[in-house]
This record gives sequence, structure tokens and C-alpha cells, in this order.
Amino acid sequence: MAETLPAFLNGPVIEHFPTRAAWLEARRGYGIGSSDVPAIVGVSRFQSALALYHEKLGVTRPSPAYEEHARWGQILEEPIAQRYAEETKRTVENPNAVIGQWSIARHPQHPHMIASVDRFVLPNVREGMQPLPLPGEFGVLEIKNAHLMMRDEWVGEEANNEPPVEYQVQLQHQLAVTGARWGSIAALIGGVIFVWADVARDEALIERLVDMETAFMRRLELRDPPLADGSESSREVLRQLYPKDTGTSVVLPPEAFDWHHAFQDAKDRKRQAKTDEDLAGNRLRQAIGDATIAFLPDGTAYTYKLQSRKETVQPAAEFRVLRLKKGKG
Repeated sequence: MAETLPAFLNGPVIEHFPTRAAWLEARRGYGIGSSDVPAIVGVSRFQSALALYHEKLGVTRPSPAYEEHARWGQILEEPIAQRYAEETKRTVENPNAVIGQWSIARHPQHPHMIASVDRFVLPNVREGMQPLPLPGEFGVLEIKNAHLMMRDEWVGEEANNEPPVEYQVQLQHQLAVTGARWGSIAALIGGVIFVWADVARDEALIERLVDMETAFMRRLELRDPPLADGSESSREVLRQLYPKDTGTSVVLPPEAFDWHHAFQDAKDRKRQAKTDEDLAGNRLRQAIGDATIAFLPDGTAYTYKLQSRKETVQPAAEFRVLRLKKGKG
């Protein structure tokens, strides 16, 4: 079933699904949603383009940790939306509550671009409300349950600062699909820090996203997987795809020479770095002798203390650990 979005929206078409399970399955294979965009443009810390590609084809499934994070995001969506409304005094509305069913919005010109909007920010004015970036126009609210490591990437501690680029590309995708000219990102970081920011529609970025998402869809149609990157996500999907060897042989393409040399050079640098580390560490241990703490002329301090390890699989042992102390003195 498809119909236009609620009256305060224009342009896109919304499709309904009777259950959350059907909605989730549609999001997984229907097209490209906002959560897919960071992987496609290479800014996701959790998923590579290669992993997303095979997930979209149904060859692999998201990791349990990824699915658990998504589950908690859904659980915390409403409390975060309420906190945003409390902080900004703006009116937010759940599109699924309005329509009464699980829904997906589809871009009218680029049907592979879909959006499951968390909340809309309505343009009505309330006393004490944070001013809207574009008075009289609705906005899209993107809600995030963020890992604590995102704290340092969200610049500053005041509202309306610069959200991480990973979140910004997701919001711009939502603006592209809905036709909205502004949006907000509200995030609960590490379960204890609430932040939010308004973001204007960026036509140049949206144009680039359309191109990259279209190219990714073309890869899916042609069964042309993207090259693996250096992420753990790519390594994990390769483990799933090729869990065993077949005993056969294969001739690698000419560009594999570059990968071969880069791989060996990196291993050589790693070995040399370990050799340098061991040499410098032993020189420091020798200089410290049986002292507990030692100081460099500028006040930088090292400790060289005795520690104990209880017997588990390995036998019990005592060993000393050389550590650089942060700060001076």
C-alpha cells in the first residue's frame, strides 16, 4: 500500500507494513536507508561497504553486537525523543503513530532511497521554544543511542554544535527523501550525556549521496562487490564468506602485486617497530635497575613495579611491568 505522507510533508510516497518484523525485513532489502549511508560513503565505524553489500543480498546477517545495539536504539528512541522535546520545547511527532502502521518513505525520483523517519519536528510555535532554523517548516529528527566513544567526536558540550559526520550523512539522506530543508540530531551518549544539534539541508552533499547510493545499488544489481577495506567488519564478512579452503588454486589479478607489497611492507614495519620497542624497553629496564620509579631530566616518570598473576590456564607467575606515567613528576 502506498500513499502520500501526512499533510505537513510533500513529495515522497510512504509504504505501510503491518508488523515491525515485516518493516525491518523491508528495510534490510528494499533499498538504501539512512543507517546504510555511513558504510557506503566510508565513514561508519561499525560496518564496511563490503559487509553492507553482502547483507543486502541476504548472504550474511549483521553481527549479534550490531543487532543488539540496534535493538537498544529502538527501545531508547522514545525516551530520547521526549528528552529532545523537553530540552527544546519543540513539538515532535512519531510518523508511525500518525499513520498507525510501520512505514517507509521512498524518494519520488530515486526510489532506491528510503527513509524510516524517527520523528518529525512540527512547525507550530510554543512558549519558550528553541527557535526553528526555518520558521513555519517541519524538520526531521534523527535519534541516536550513541556509544560513549562518540563523546569526543561531538564537538563541545553545548547544543547546536557539530555532530559527527557519520550522523550528518544519515540526516542528509533523510532530508533528501522527505524534502525537508532542515533537521535535528538528538543523541544519548553512553547512556548519560544528552546532546542535540540543528543541521541545514546541504544540496551539494545530497547530490553526492545520491550518486554514491545509486552506484552502490548498481553494484548490487551487477553482483559486483566493493573492495574490502582494512576494517574488522570486512575481515568478519570474509570469514563468513570463506570459512574453509577448497584445496584448489587461483591466479591473482595484476593489482594483487600492490596488495602483496603493501602487506609485506606493513609486516616489516610492524616487526621493526617491535624490535625498536624491545630494544628501548630493555635499555630503560637496565637503567632503572631495582628502583620502583625513575625520572627523565624533564620530569617524565616511568614505574617498574612487581606484579603477580594468579594461576589460570597459565601457571602462576610474577613479572614486572614497565609503564609510562602520564604527566610529569
